[in-house]
Amino acid sequence: MTYGEIYANARDEQRQRHAERNAIVITAWEIARQKGATIEERWEIYEREVNRLSWEFEEKWGVPARV
Repeated sequence: MTYGEIYANARDEQRQRHAERNAIVITAWEIARQKGATIEERWEIYEREVNRLSWEFEEKWGVPARV
């Protein structure tokens, strides 16, 4: 494997991790929006979902999501 291939693979993985980090926030807010009637309920649901999705991210990638 050449340096260029190694670099391209690393960049692809980095892009995928970045996209998944963004998806955590979007997904958590959508779940909260669908389940929560009030803003306070939505924020509570959002925080729980961010924690859950961040944990899944960390298990998959081995690095914190930092959302």
